[in-house]
Amino acid sequence: MKSRTQVGEFVLNYLKELEGLNLLVSERRIPTVRWVAPIGSRVKINFDATFNRHKRESFFGLVVRNEKAEVICSSAILNVNIPSVFAAEVRACLQALDLGLQLRLREVEVEGDS
Repeated sequence: MKSRTQVGEFVLNYLKELEGLNLLVSERRIPTVRWVAPIGSRVKINFDATFNRHKRESFFGLVVRNEKAEVICSSAILNVNIPSVFAAEVRACLQALDLGLQLRLREVEVEGDS
């Protein structure tokens, strides 16, 4: 059993450690990723997917924008029987490409985060 003094010292050291961690975290800079417009008359399809390994499901969203950042189309889809994070990202990319074909887009940039 620890004395009150030992418990007090432990708590003070713990608080100092937390304070030090807070300083480290606040000093870290998280880079901001900005959307970059496509060149010329191209459109850009951005996509992202999430994955739930327990349910083997992925949810993905995409947005199609022109060079002025105007939204042409957006979509969100739930996919089932997805075995991995990699498969979820691949499926999302394929669905983004498929949407580009359905919209009969001639010049397209496709961009995901992976």
